[in-house]
Amino acid sequence: MKIKKIDSRIAALYLWSSILVEFERQGSVYFGELVGCDAYSITLKNVQGDHSCRSDYRVFNEEGLAPYLRRLESITDEEARELCEIFYGEPVREKIGWSHLDFLFQSVEGVSGPVIGSFIGSPAVWLKLLEWGFDLFGLVDAGLAKDVSLKNG
Repeated sequence: MKIKKIDSRIAALYLWSSILVEFERQGSVYFGELVGCDAYSITLKNVQGDHSCRSDYRVFNEEGLAPYLRRLESITDEEARELCEIFYGEPVREKIGWSHLDFLFQSVEGVSGPVIGSFIGSPAVWLKLLEWGFDLFGLVDAGLAKDVSLKNG
């Protein structure tokens, strides 16, 4: 199933990661921190934007939501180390010549190709990536979400 627009069902996956979500209302753009979801809307706190008059907003699915998410390529080496530990259940020691990032995204000695694809198949890794606000669905590339690294301020 191809995702055509972001609604509260997709936003709910990121509820515990405190992502920023942008929305437009009456010609003004606002953004705030995701703190709640139901079947028809999301709730944002600390909303900022032109003429924002209260700190919490309920934003309905029809209004259009654009979450700020991280691309997988932005994983840090420390995060990669933690993902390896989650996946294998114990720390993975780096070997000379490669890092945990190399292990996830490149072929390293003794491993047949990048392992990030099989890691994402692990529910515990998948949940950690969602918690960290990573785009696991290609939403940024599809123009449905915004790259958090491009957020000003």
